[in-house]
Amino acid sequence: MVWQSLHILDTEAGRESDDKGVVVFRAVALHDEQELTLQERSRFVKEDGKWFYVDGDIMEVPPTIAKKPKVGRNEPCPCGSGKKFKKCCGP
Repeated sequence: MVWQSLHILDTEAGRESDDKGVVVFRAVALHDEQELTLQERSRFVKEDGKWFYVDGDIMEVPPTIAKKPKVGRNEPCPCGSGKKFKKCCGP
């Protein structure tokens, strides 16, 4: 598994003067050519000036619709036929 990205979606508390905090994040990984997404609401506590992960709740990630790459009319058809797109699967 290769991690591709990490996005911080929201935070609650967790500043220097706080002793607790929450982070909502979304991480994306690639595994066997498949993109996997993890979204979690994580709780942290600060002890002796250091932040520690306590636990987290996995959140359901809304499905995404894969966008098909735009294929030019004179490019090879992505279906693998060897024909031009306009003579095969194109409109």
